[in-house]
Amino acid sequence: MTKKKLPVRFTGQHFTIDKVLIEDAIKQANINSQDTVLDIGAGKGFLTVHLLKIANIVVAIENDTALVEYLRKLFSDARNVQIVGCDFRNFAVPKFPFKVVSNIPYGITSDIFKILMFESVENFLGGSIVLQLEPAQKLFSSKLYNPYTVFYHTFFDLKLVYEVSPESFLPPPTVKSTLLRIKRNQSSFDFP
Repeated sequence: MTKKKLPVRFTGQHFTIDKVLIEDAIKQANINSQDTVLDIGAGKGFLTVHLLKIANIVVAIENDTALVEYLRKLFSDARNVQIVGCDFRNFAVPKFPFKVVSNIPYGITSDIFKILMFESVENFLGGSIVLQLEPAQKLFSSKLYNPYTVFYHTFFDLKLVYEVSPESFLPPPTVKSTLLRIKRNQSSFDFP
């Protein structure tokens, strides 16, 4: 893969290139040196490279084989990164506490939420996710009754931090995006 290769639009690849957005996403997730952090849809590693400076372990998950090779070369000397080449829906989510800081693939947003905040509720500590604005707003709609959304709000405090400009991505998406903070509710009961 050459450095000049642009993301393929039909795959929904929009790389995060805005350093302020990246810093805000990491800050909102409250990452520390003990954390294992998943970067879902790692792309060219723009988020991953910053996470490596703070987190204990970063697991960069990418489905595009050319980008997986690129990430493996880019981070070949990094000791605290694991590059996993697969669709996140087929990824073996950790069975221990972890966080997520990610610009997720927009096309599988609901699947990602279900995996993190329902199937992995015991171990998912929260984080921050850049995603399409419309599905993010549905998480806060009082008119729709989605049992998963009710479940998510039971165990997590969800907050739309701000709308993200299309210029924060390469190439710019045609849809609006937002930064979502997910924080585990303190009132959630402990799992055995």
